[in-house]
Amino acid sequence: MTDVAEAAQARTARAEQTMAAITEAALALFRERGYEAATMRTIAERAGVSTGNAYYYFGSKEELIQEFYLRNHARVPDLLRRGARRAAVGHRREHLHRLLPR
Repeated sequence: MTDVAEAAQARTARAEQTMAAITEAALALFRERGYEAATMRTIAERAGVSTGNAYYYFGSKEELIQEFYLRNHARVPDLLRRGARRAAVGHRREHLHRLLPR
């Protein structure tokens, strides 16, 4: 890999980390204070970045919400599968408990 490619890859990794930190900080503040009370300034402070840096990645709180949905949308099928498996296991256990003498 060339030095230019390595530098670009490092920038991309840092950008992903920064975006994740901002998104996580925003979600935490939304839970703690509510959407309206959380400002981009407090989100940036919580994420450990400047307000300008937060706006560089996300133009508004609405964009942060969209990012949250995009990141979690890919997880939904897996979560549904896991939930269905847990429900099936729970159903089998319940059935077994009914069959066994007490």
